[in-house]
Amino acid sequence: IMEEQERSYAALGIWMANAGVVFKFPHSFGRVVPYGMAGAGLVRYQPSKDAPLPAEARRRFAESSLQHAAGMFGVGASIPLQRSDLLLSFELTNHMSKTPLRGEGAGETFELHGVPMVIDPEGDVSGENDVGVTSHVRLAIGLTLPLR
Repeated sequence: IMEEQERSYAALGIWMANAGVVFKFPHSFGRVVPYGMAGAGLVRYQPSKDAPLPAEARRRFAESSLQHAAGMFGVGASIPLQRSDLLLSFELTNHMSKTPLRGEGAGETFELHGVPMVIDPEGDVSGENDVGVTSHVRLAIGLTLPLR
């Protein structure tokens, strides 16, 4: 009996750049100062060249990378440290953008675990299986030097 090898696909690099506005909350908790943020930016999807792309991504990434506008929102908190006016900050942000695969790959044939598959060109792309937005959640911890 021959063992089926698991297929490995190209990695997808995701690069994000954004600009945002920070809103200080009206209440602080001792030295901890919470804040919110909102903004906009760009998300760039770039597949690696070291392995093949999955069938549903081939047409979309035929010209290598793809870029979409993104919305960003999140919450954070800063804690002033005793030395050099430094702040220890924690941020949890969500970057939302249009999915890189929506509506692509129709009619493409590929194999999944030895079973031939075809992406239905007439398929209904609405309902519970529809994906239109991607969400990239990021946790950042760092030191901040406030500008005065």
